[in-house]
Amino acid sequence: MIKPPHFAQDDFTDAGSEDDEIVYEPLDDVTWVDEDEIEVIELPEEPAVDVTEVPPEVPAGDAVEKTGEAPDESPAAVPVPLPFELPSEAEPEQAAEPVPAPGGLPCLYRVVIPLDEALRSAIDAVRGEHALSGPAPAALELIAPFRSDNPDALAGALRTWAGAWLPLELALDAVSAEVIGARRYVAGWALEPAGRLIAAQHALVDALDGLREPCEGESEPFEPRIVVADRVPPHVFPHLVADMQRAFEPQGWTVTAIALEEAPPDLQPPRWSVRLTVP
Repeated sequence: MIKPPHFAQDDFTDAGSEDDEIVYEPLDDVTWVDEDEIEVIELPEEPAVDVTEVPPEVPAGDAVEKTGEAPDESPAAVPVPLPFELPSEAEPEQAAEPVPAPGGLPCLYRVVIPLDEALRSAIDAVRGEHALSGPAPAALELIAPFRSDNPDALAGALRTWAGAWLPLELALDAVSAEVIGARRYVAGWALEPAGRLIAAQHALVDALDGLREPCEGESEPFEPRIVVADRVPPHVFPHLVADMQRAFEPQGWTVTAIALEEAPPDLQPPRWSVRLTVP
């Protein structure tokens, strides 16, 4: 057995150092193993492999004899990146299909009840005190602007409707003030009996069914009133309504005719003119 080495104290410290009081004792609880008693395991040596060695080529004849099949001598397939389109045979050129003009027919027509001279004068008087911009309304619109390619058929339908509904006995019953949306202010005179006028307007819509194409945009619902001013400035609106209420007096209005109006397609806002009055 190998004994633990013994070191003298002077081998590690200088004379007169603070370690003079340290006592080094042998380690009795440690087992020491003799080198001669350790078994050595030997691994068997493997033959070295030459990585540069290339297997010999097999002649074609030998390959046929061994496998029974002739070797494939066709070239290897080359991957083709996608997308890939094979060139097609030249095709005869085809004429491009005509593209319809956007919007179809121009918005040329609308149907209105013309206002008489007394009503137009009253509207001008109210508006003049507030310096409102834009033209004063000259009619009550029954059918909003629309397209049509058959004005003769429109005239026939309007005459049929007029024979069934005219004259209309109406009355200006009250001042009408409405805020549409956030900042659209409309002032006018409400008409009575409202139910009778609304029924007449619905019948006119049915009479023109199939003869008109509404223009783009959301059409506003029909309101039984004579518009005095539309899109009034917010700071003017309360004063306008107050003046209309002070001067208002109920009065009757007999509707004896309607008009088909037309406008040039390229003018904005449209400039309406009477094409036909019925009856």
